[in-house]
Amino acid sequence: MRKSNLLIAFVFISFCGFSQTKEYTLRVNSGLFTYVGSGAERAEMMNYNLDRQDGYMNGPYGNKFGPCYGLSFNSTKINQAGMRFAIGLGYEMLRSKILIDKISLYSYSQSINETVDASGRMYLKNSMINLFPSLGYRIVDGNVKVDFDFGLDIAYIISSKEDGKAKYDGQTYRTTRDRKNVPVDARLRGQLQVSKGQYGAYVGFAQGFVNYQGGMVGGPSYIALSRMIRFGMTYRLKFKE
Repeated sequence: MRKSNLLIAFVFISFCGFSQTKEYTLRVNSGLFTYVGSGAERAEMMNYNLDRQDGYMNGPYGNKFGPCYGLSFNSTKINQAGMRFAIGLGYEMLRSKILIDKISLYSYSQSINETVDASGRMYLKNSMINLFPSLGYRIVDGNVKVDFDFGLDIAYIISSKEDGKAKYDGQTYRTTRDRKNVPVDARLRGQLQVSKGQYGAYVGFAQGFVNYQGGMVGGPSYIALSRMIRFGMTYRLKFKE
Protein backbone atom coordinates (compact mmCIF):
# COMPACT_ATOMS: atom_id res chain seq x y z
CA MET A 1 0.00 0.00 0.00
CA ARG A 2 3.05 2.33 -0.11
CA LYS A 3 2.14 3.66 -3.55
CA SER A 4 -1.42 4.45 -2.44
CA ASN A 5 -0.10 6.33 0.62
CA LEU A 6 2.16 8.45 -1.58
CA LEU A 7 -0.73 9.25 -3.92
CA ILE A 8 -2.98 10.31 -1.04
CA ALA A 9 -0.22 12.48 0.46
CA PHE A 10 0.39 14.16 -2.90
CA VAL A 11 -3.31 14.92 -3.35
CA PHE A 12 -3.60 16.52 0.09
CA ILE A 13 -0.45 18.58 -0.42
CA SER A 14 -1.91 19.77 -3.71
CA PHE A 15 -5.13 20.73 -1.94
CA CYS A 16 -3.22 23.00 0.40
CA GLY A 17 -1.31 24.98 -2.16
CA PHE A 18 -1.51 25.25 -5.89
CA SER A 19 -5.17 25.54 -6.79
CA GLN A 20 -7.28 28.48 -7.89
CA THR A 21 -10.73 26.94 -8.49
CA LYS A 22 -12.93 24.80 -6.22
CA GLU A 23 -15.77 22.47 -7.15
CA TYR A 24 -18.09 20.38 -5.00
CA THR A 25 -20.18 17.74 -6.77
CA LEU A 26 -22.57 14.92 -6.08
CA ARG A 27 -22.19 11.81 -8.24
CA VAL A 28 -24.72 9.06 -8.80
CA ASN A 29 -23.43 6.04 -10.65
CA SER A 30 -24.35 2.64 -11.97
CA GLY A 31 -22.03 0.17 -13.62
CA LEU A 32 -20.84 -3.41 -13.96
CA PHE A 33 -18.67 -5.39 -11.52
CA THR A 34 -16.86 -8.70 -11.80
CA TYR A 35 -13.81 -10.71 -10.73
CA VAL A 36 -10.85 -11.84 -12.82
CA GLY A 37 -8.08 -14.34 -12.20
CA SER A 38 -7.62 -18.05 -11.60
CA GLY A 39 -10.11 -18.02 -8.71
CA ALA A 40 -12.94 -16.43 -10.73
CA GLU A 41 -15.30 -18.83 -12.50
CA ARG A 42 -18.13 -18.66 -15.05
CA ALA A 43 -20.09 -21.39 -13.25
CA GLU A 44 -19.78 -23.29 -9.97
CA MET A 45 -21.50 -25.91 -7.84
CA MET A 46 -23.76 -25.24 -4.87
CA ASN A 47 -23.42 -27.50 -1.84
CA TYR A 48 -26.73 -28.03 -0.09
CA ASN A 49 -27.47 -29.68 3.28
CA LEU A 50 -31.00 -31.10 3.08
CA ASP A 51 -31.20 -31.62 6.84
CA ARG A 52 -30.50 -27.97 7.68
CA GLN A 53 -31.94 -26.51 4.46
CA ASP A 54 -28.65 -24.64 4.06
CA GLY A 55 -26.54 -24.05 0.97
CA TYR A 56 -23.24 -22.47 0.03
CA MET A 57 -21.20 -22.03 -3.13
CA ASN A 58 -18.06 -24.01 -3.86
CA GLY A 59 -16.54 -20.77 -5.11
CA PRO A 60 -18.34 -17.40 -4.85
CA TYR A 61 -16.23 -15.29 -7.22
CA GLY A 62 -17.87 -15.05 -10.63
CA ASN A 63 -16.32 -13.68 -13.82
CA LYS A 64 -19.69 -12.53 -15.18
CA PHE A 65 -20.64 -8.87 -14.79
CA GLY A 66 -23.29 -7.95 -12.23
CA PRO A 67 -25.07 -4.59 -11.80
CA CYS A 68 -23.90 -2.06 -9.23
CA TYR A 69 -24.78 1.41 -8.00
CA GLY A 70 -23.34 4.16 -5.82
CA LEU A 71 -23.47 7.72 -4.51
CA SER A 72 -20.51 9.96 -3.68
CA PHE A 73 -19.51 13.50 -2.69
CA ASN A 74 -16.44 14.96 -4.42
CA SER A 75 -14.23 17.96 -3.70
CA THR A 76 -11.97 19.17 -6.52
CA LYS A 77 -9.38 21.94 -6.88
CA ILE A 78 -8.12 23.06 -10.29
CA ASN A 79 -5.07 25.25 -10.86
CA GLN A 80 -4.53 27.77 -13.63
CA ALA A 81 -2.78 25.17 -15.82
CA GLY A 82 -5.86 22.89 -15.73
CA MET A 83 -4.44 20.33 -13.29
CA ARG A 84 -7.12 18.72 -11.10
CA PHE A 85 -6.60 17.52 -7.53
CA ALA A 86 -9.64 15.71 -6.15
CA ILE A 87 -10.94 13.43 -3.46
CA GLY A 88 -14.28 11.64 -3.33
CA LEU A 89 -16.09 9.73 -0.59
CA GLY A 90 -19.14 7.58 -1.14
CA TYR A 91 -21.07 4.35 -0.77
CA GLU A 92 -21.31 1.57 -3.37
CA MET A 93 -23.11 -1.75 -3.74
CA LEU A 94 -21.06 -3.94 -6.09
CA ARG A 95 -22.39 -7.26 -7.36
CA SER A 96 -20.65 -9.98 -9.36
CA LYS A 97 -22.46 -12.89 -10.97
CA ILE A 98 -21.72 -16.61 -11.26
CA LEU A 99 -23.89 -19.36 -12.77
CA ILE A 100 -24.90 -22.45 -10.79
CA ASP A 101 -24.70 -25.54 -13.00
CA LYS A 102 -24.69 -28.30 -10.36
CA ILE A 103 -25.93 -28.95 -6.82
CA SER A 104 -24.30 -31.37 -4.38
CA LEU A 105 -27.18 -32.67 -2.25
CA TYR A 106 -26.41 -34.43 1.02
CA SER A 107 -28.38 -35.59 4.05
CA TYR A 108 -27.15 -37.71 6.94
CA SER A 109 -30.66 -38.53 8.13
CA GLN A 110 -31.82 -39.61 4.65
CA SER A 111 -28.50 -41.16 3.55
CA ILE A 112 -28.35 -38.93 0.45
CA ASN A 113 -25.11 -37.88 -1.20
CA GLU A 114 -25.44 -37.04 -4.88
CA THR A 115 -24.50 -34.36 -7.40
CA VAL A 116 -27.17 -33.28 -9.89
CA ASP A 117 -27.35 -30.89 -12.85
CA ALA A 118 -29.08 -27.60 -12.01
CA SER A 119 -29.86 -24.19 -13.42
CA GLY A 120 -29.44 -20.96 -11.48
CA ARG A 121 -27.26 -18.01 -10.60
CA MET A 122 -25.66 -16.35 -7.59
CA TYR A 123 -24.78 -12.69 -6.96
CA LEU A 124 -21.98 -11.80 -4.56
CA LYS A 125 -23.14 -8.52 -3.00
CA ASN A 126 -20.38 -6.25 -1.69
CA SER A 127 -21.39 -3.22 0.41
CA MET A 128 -18.52 -0.70 0.52
CA ILE A 129 -17.41 2.75 1.67
CA ASN A 130 -15.18 4.10 -1.08
CA LEU A 131 -12.44 6.79 -0.97
CA PHE A 132 -11.15 8.08 -4.33
CA PRO A 133 -8.11 10.41 -4.31
CA SER A 134 -7.11 11.42 -7.85
CA LEU A 135 -5.02 13.61 -10.10
CA GLY A 136 -6.24 14.84 -13.46
CA TYR A 137 -6.40 17.43 -16.18
CA ARG A 138 -9.20 19.67 -17.51
CA ILE A 139 -9.78 20.80 -21.10
CA VAL A 140 -12.23 23.67 -21.61
CA ASP A 141 -14.05 24.25 -24.92
CA GLY A 142 -16.52 27.10 -24.54
CA ASN A 143 -19.08 26.01 -21.95
CA VAL A 144 -18.03 22.37 -22.14
CA LYS A 145 -15.46 20.95 -19.73
CA VAL A 146 -13.68 17.64 -20.31
CA ASP A 147 -11.90 16.09 -17.31
CA PHE A 148 -9.43 13.22 -17.26
CA ASP A 149 -8.74 11.73 -13.81
CA PHE A 150 -6.53 8.93 -12.57
CA GLY A 151 -6.32 7.67 -9.01
CA LEU A 152 -7.00 4.92 -6.52
CA ASP A 153 -10.20 3.41 -5.16
CA ILE A 154 -9.68 2.51 -1.51
CA ALA A 155 -12.77 0.57 -0.49
CA TYR A 156 -13.64 -0.52 3.03
CA ILE A 157 -15.81 -3.63 2.76
CA ILE A 158 -18.78 -3.38 5.12
CA SER A 159 -20.22 -6.74 4.12
CA SER A 160 -19.95 -9.37 1.41
CA LYS A 161 -22.76 -11.90 1.02
CA GLU A 162 -23.67 -14.50 -1.54
CA ASP A 163 -27.30 -14.54 -2.66
CA GLY A 164 -28.20 -17.31 -5.07
CA LYS A 165 -30.78 -19.84 -6.12
CA ALA A 166 -30.91 -22.83 -8.43
CA LYS A 167 -33.60 -25.25 -9.57
CA TYR A 168 -33.52 -29.04 -9.82
CA ASP A 169 -36.48 -31.37 -10.35
CA GLY A 170 -39.01 -28.60 -9.64
CA GLN A 171 -37.37 -27.61 -6.35
CA THR A 172 -35.58 -24.32 -5.62
CA TYR A 173 -32.42 -24.35 -3.52
CA ARG A 174 -31.03 -21.12 -2.05
CA THR A 175 -27.76 -19.88 -0.61
CA THR A 176 -27.17 -16.82 1.59
CA ARG A 177 -23.77 -16.87 3.23
CA ASP A 178 -21.30 -14.32 4.59
CA ARG A 179 -18.23 -14.04 2.32
CA LYS A 180 -16.22 -11.18 3.82
CA ASN A 181 -12.68 -12.56 3.49
CA VAL A 182 -10.70 -9.30 3.15
CA PRO A 183 -11.43 -5.96 4.91
CA VAL A 184 -10.23 -3.58 2.18
CA ASP A 185 -10.10 -3.57 -1.62
CA ALA A 186 -7.85 -1.27 -3.68
CA ARG A 187 -8.27 -0.54 -7.38
CA LEU A 188 -6.43 1.62 -9.91
CA ARG A 189 -9.05 3.86 -11.50
CA GLY A 190 -9.23 6.02 -14.63
CA GLN A 191 -12.16 8.27 -15.48
CA LEU A 192 -13.43 10.60 -18.23
CA GLN A 193 -16.05 13.25 -17.42
CA VAL A 194 -17.85 15.76 -19.65
CA SER A 195 -19.85 18.59 -18.07
CA LYS A 196 -21.77 21.70 -19.05
CA GLY A 197 -23.16 24.10 -16.51
CA GLN A 198 -24.06 22.27 -13.30
CA TYR A 199 -24.56 18.85 -14.92
CA GLY A 200 -22.19 16.24 -16.27
CA ALA A 201 -21.71 12.60 -17.16
CA TYR A 202 -18.76 10.27 -16.71
CA VAL A 203 -17.45 6.82 -17.50
CA GLY A 204 -14.59 5.03 -15.77
CA PHE A 205 -12.69 1.77 -15.40
CA ALA A 206 -11.11 0.32 -12.26
CA GLN A 207 -8.85 -2.72 -11.86
CA GLY A 208 -8.19 -4.17 -8.40
CA PHE A 209 -4.97 -5.64 -7.05
CA VAL A 210 -6.19 -7.14 -3.75
CA ASN A 211 -6.73 -10.90 -3.86
CA TYR A 212 -10.18 -11.72 -2.44
CA GLN A 213 -9.16 -15.38 -2.22
CA GLY A 214 -6.31 -14.47 0.11
CA GLY A 215 -8.57 -14.53 3.17
CA MET A 216 -9.90 -18.04 2.47
CA VAL A 217 -8.48 -21.34 3.71
CA GLY A 218 -6.29 -22.57 0.86
CA GLY A 219 -7.07 -19.33 -0.98
CA PRO A 220 -3.60 -17.89 -1.71
CA SER A 221 -3.03 -20.42 -4.53
CA TYR A 222 -5.97 -18.82 -6.39
CA ILE A 223 -6.48 -15.22 -7.45
CA ALA A 224 -9.73 -13.23 -7.60
CA LEU A 225 -9.27 -9.53 -8.38
CA SER A 226 -12.07 -7.00 -8.71
CA ARG A 227 -12.83 -5.20 -11.98
CA MET A 228 -15.40 -2.46 -12.50
CA ILE A 229 -16.91 -0.27 -15.22
CA ARG A 230 -18.66 2.86 -13.94
CA PHE A 231 -21.00 5.29 -15.68
CA GLY A 232 -22.88 8.05 -13.93
CA MET A 233 -24.18 11.58 -13.64
CA THR A 234 -22.80 14.56 -11.71
CA TYR A 235 -24.34 17.69 -10.21
CA ARG A 236 -22.18 20.65 -9.18
CA LEU A 237 -23.14 22.00 -5.77
CA LYS A 238 -20.69 24.88 -5.57
CA PHE A 239 -18.36 26.60 -7.98
CA LYS A 240 -15.96 29.42 -7.26
CA GLU A 241 -13.75 31.23 -9.77
